Amino acid sequence: MDDGELIDVGDVTLFVRQLGERRRDKPSLLVLHGGPDVGHSYLLPGFEPLARDHHVVLFDFRGCGRSSRGLPEEALQPEYVVEDARRLVDVLGLGQVDLVGFSSGGRAAVQFVNRHPGQVRRLVLASSSAYSSADNEPYLRD
Repeated sequence: MDDGELIDVGDVTLFVRQLGERRRDKPSLLVLHGGPDVGHSYLLPGFEPLARDHHVVLFDFRGCGRSSRGLPEEALQPEYVVEDARRLVDVLGLGQVDLVGFSSGGRAAVQFVNRHPGQVRRLVLASSSAYSSADNEPYLRD
């Protein structure tokens, strides 16, 4: 298993873990975790088996896990998570991805598709809502 790495995506550094090999016949699977204030590691047991035949990319949102911490609340809004994910896709050269969003990561995944539809082949939401009524809620609370 990949031990992870820190990747600079502009104004923050994200802790990223890549599982499995990139494949020419399938897009990478980009996973957006839930929260608040946790990283992606709780999802590893479910995604490690998929890495046998998929390239899986998991990362900690800004302000979560091992990514940049200590950010002001206004820097934790969903639109920043969406742009961090887009920048990560670009930095890693993933092209079009299959996107999975859990819980609050599902809301970010829906926003990602709305803003960057050409970068997503498939969207999967788990334990989340597709409704935007909570889109302006910060992912972290004190």
